Amino acid sequence: MMNPCFRLSRAILVVGLSALSGCVMWMRDADFYSAELTELLETHDEVIEACYDRYLAEHDPKAAGQVVVAFDVTKRTGELTNITLDDQQSTAPEPLAACVTDQIAQMPLDPPDAKPAHAQITWVFAPGSRKRPPADPFKAVESSLLTCYETHLRDVDRDATGELVVEYAFNPDTGALEQLDVVEAGTTAPGPVVACATEALSSAWLDPKLLDQRNTAGRREFTLRYTPWQPPPP
Repeated sequence: MMNPCFRLSRAILVVGLSALSGCVMWMRDADFYSAELTELLETHDEVIEACYDRYLAEHDPKAAGQVVVAFDVTKRTGELTNITLDDQQSTAPEPLAACVTDQIAQMPLDPPDAKPAHAQITWVFAPGSRKRPPADPFKAVESSLLTCYETHLRDVDRDATGELVVEYAFNPDTGALEQLDVVEAGTTAPGPVVACATEALSSAWLDPKLLDQRNTAGRREFTLRYTPWQPPPP
């Protein structure tokens, strides 16, 4: 049997805005929301691939097609709800599509957003081989980084935005982060956020089995921004 291959298209979002409460919750703008949601789904490639792998093994080794799914992202919890298969656009076998929709329900957006969203996502399945994208070595500490930004918004400046750019290197034998340097020329985030975020990133660790030449060392940019609530037009 050939190895499964699939491609994930970018999420298409329609984002509804919600007013901020007394404390600042995480609020992504539409582009950032789309990028974060796409990244969330990409980090679960393995479970989606397993759906396809099982179908190839148990039903049809030549099965192919696409699965198009729409869903809502619940504000404040990040839960993916109202998951609906687009029957007109989906061409993959029904059991495969059902497996994909079941898995989506188990992928909450973390940290959640103060805004709800509606998204459509497409997976394209075809027999063949592909190279798995590299694991994100900072995924486990990303929530701590965002907490640094959220705290700054709440306590210091509700309009603060910026970029944090770092150069990093992991030990390929232990998975520990050995180098983390802020690139001053590209970093525009407030100093207190940079200091807090750098400390959060310093605790990053990745299983050495998941490290390769693509993610062991390099440069990483973190975008810190949110969209303040605006009253609806009259």
